[in-house]
Amino acid sequence: MTFFRFAAYQTRRGTDFPPEGAGMVELVLKRADADDLDELIALENAVKRSLPYDDMLVVDDKAFYKRLLDSGGRILIARGGDMAVGAGIISFPQEHDPDDLCGELNLSPAQAARVVRIESVYILEAYRGQRLAERLLKELLRYAQMLGKDLSLSTIWPGNAANLSAVFRQGRTLRKLVRKYGGLPRFIIMGAPTPPPVCGDTVWVRSMDLDGHAKQFADGKIGITMRKDEGSAFHSLAFDIGYRRLDTSLSS
Repeated sequence: MTFFRFAAYQTRRGTDFPPEGAGMVELVLKRADADDLDELIALENAVKRSLPYDDMLVVDDKAFYKRLLDSGGRILIARGGDMAVGAGIISFPQEHDPDDLCGELNLSPAQAARVVRIESVYILEAYRGQRLAERLLKELLRYAQMLGKDLSLSTIWPGNAANLSAVFRQGRTLRKLVRKYGGLPRFIIMGAPTPPPVCGDTVWVRSMDLDGHAKQFADGKIGITMRKDEGSAFHSLAFDIGYRRLDTSLSS
């Protein structure tokens, strides 16, 4: 288990960190097993209820998590005292996987063998804004790298400004727009040991312009950055994604 401390507070736009009177909460990262799944699903449902848009998070069931654990996946739960406040989940692609992100990106067998899938990272509202999700993800990816898995794949709703900001800050990129979970739009995100080579001017596309995003991917571009409208709210859809062309002449 991993221990660290940080100030827990209710996230508000414009609040200084740490806010006056915020208490320190010691969080413990615990590797979850089958006995923790009811608590995990309750946490996931609590997070979903707090989100401004229903499409941001799809709640998985216990059978999904049991299969994930049985196939070598890993779940970390962040606990403050007796309460779960966040979780991160990774899995490793299996043969005949019905949700095949490697196939969506036409990865070679050698590339697919290096892939770890980031299934989800979610945090209770009162603990957001302090990069707890990034800390969870760092621990999970460190474990994956020990197994030789240095390419990460994940999906995200195109309107999720907060998580997209973290994606680009970590050097991950958007590679394709697909439909998942009954037809919901999702970007496929890739993370690699080194940034992909890009060239050309940046093309900006509005967050929920799905046709515009699809056009950029079809044109050989990848999403590498974002810009929010001045004065826009934390969860506002008022932002653009920036695309540049993937320079395949420099790719190995």
